[in-house]
Amino acid sequence: NLGVLLTSANKKDDAKKEFEAALKMDPNYASAYYNLAVMCFQNQKTECIANNAVKAFEKYEEKRLRSEAALIAAYGFVDAKDKKSALKYAALAHQSVDRNIGEHILYVEGRLAGIYVGLEEWALASQTVHGLFTEAPHAPSVMKAILSAYGDSAPKAQVESVFTALLTKHKADLEAQGYLLFHRGVFRFNRGAQSEAVAAFKLARPTFAKVLKPDHAVFGEIDGVLEQAKTISDKSASQKK
Repeated sequence: NLGVLLTSANKKDDAKKEFEAALKMDPNYASAYYNLAVMCFQNQKTECIANNAVKAFEKYEEKRLRSEAALIAAYGFVDAKDKKSALKYAALAHQSVDRNIGEHILYVEGRLAGIYVGLEEWALASQTVHGLFTEAPHAPSVMKAILSAYGDSAPKAQVESVFTALLTKHKADLEAQGYLLFHRGVFRFNRGAQSEAVAAFKLARPTFAKVLKPDHAVFGEIDGVLEQAKTISDKSASQKK
């Protein structure tokens, strides 16, 4: 509709007027509420994110759309520092996910993991991460989403425990093992634990070698990070002298 086109053209004030006009004509127009919620989210207007997203969730009928509306509502309640409501709508987003659409699952669950980390709900974050990896154990984007969700806020031991549990769960799947070890190395490297990162990468390489062709891009990525780690190590040793 016109409101969406105006939003794409970055004419947000005009778009807002169009969405509000649409709601005057049809108070049950779920998409107008959803688009207003997204606009509020993008403009960091905390007070109107959850209000509009909740209305969209209540009026949508399609599972995928209800899930995405509940997700935006959860973000809104996080911004409003209403943890109880944030957890409620995060749970509703998870329950409403359309399990027939792989990309939709990864989109919603990846962001839910980030919400749970932000709320320091480590058990829920870990549970969501396990679900994500089960859905697509060979997708690098899944682990990248997980690492992005954990960011710098989660205790290192908490994230390490997630990797350990996933490695145990998927021990029969060598490709999944390789990706887990690789991204464990990335996580450790980003946290400044170079020697631990190197250990993970050195385990990842022979694991991948059993299932991937020698020219696969992941080997170049491993070599690149190992070279960076060596440079850091050599520089540190030189400074100590």
